[in-house]
Amino acid sequence: MGKKIKILFVIAVVLLFAVASAGCISNNTQNTGGSSIPSLSSTPVPTQTQTKVVTGHVGDIIESYVSGDHIAWKVSNVIRGPEANRIVAEGNMFNEEPDPGYEFILYEITVVYLGTETYSVYPSTWKLYANGVEADYAYLAVLPSAYKELSMISIREGGVASGWIVKTIPIGSDARVYFEPMFSFTSDAVDCFIYL
Repeated sequence: MGKKIKILFVIAVVLLFAVASAGCISNNTQNTGGSSIPSLSSTPVPTQTQTKVVTGHVGDIIESYVSGDHIAWKVSNVIRGPEANRIVAEGNMFNEEPDPGYEFILYEITVVYLGTETYSVYPSTWKLYANGVEADYAYLAVLPSAYKELSMISIREGGVASGWIVKTIPIGSDARVYFEPMFSFTSDAVDCFIYL
């Protein structure tokens, strides 16, 4: 019986080591064809496809294709700094102020579905980056009724969804809204962003 326990122990240790080290052996990643995967080394990873960059400013309409779906979207309005802080404060007496050195930023997204089926709008698809770092949601911030928040919703052909997203960013930082779809299964790499 002691020999069986030793064998089971050795097998358990080998399995534990295999599971623990799977995918965690190196800091560098490899390009698996067609997509660029970041590397932690200082040597850039070569890509097999060229990323197309589409940029715009507040009010510009961007057309995007996501897994066969065709949408047009824009950042309709932006409010930041003292005005945004005031709006959030008026939304609910329990809303907290931004951390020292930070400010609220509100940006309104408008989406039109140009396809023929149904498109699901996810607010997290329009991410905000401040000085190149993804901004935090202003969790539990309740906006006044005049500022309807962008919600998860499905729209059909010609349907329009619009709403506000609230984040916190460093005061005076360079801000951009990136379109980063959650469920994109195409190999076409298009980097879409709006300067705020």
